[in-house]
Amino acid sequence: EPDLIFTLPMMVARLTMAAVTSLLAGAIVGAIAPPRSRTPWALGLLLLAAFLPEHIYIGSRLPLWYHLTFLLTLVPLVVIGARLPRAMAVARSAVGDQDVMAPR
Repeated sequence: EPDLIFTLPMMVARLTMAAVTSLLAGAIVGAIAPPRSRTPWALGLLLLAAFLPEHIYIGSRLPLWYHLTFLLTLVPLVVIGARLPRAMAVARSAVGDQDVMAPR
């Protein structure tokens, strides 16, 4: 969308996609990086550094709340995502290696 003309549902959808992909990126790093690693923080900050110039460039074309929502949640979502693989492992071990998502 070269003109950046988005309706509210389109902006919400784009922010939702960004949140999901940030969580997934964090989960991948969390599965690879050693426990208590600062790698998720580094990835989040690297992504923020990559996206910040673009959001400054297109600043007036989208509402401020959109930019703030995207930029302020980027690092925390990557870090939270990095904790998911270990949390799932703990949950699996707590139920005796049963499928956590299986219906009971």
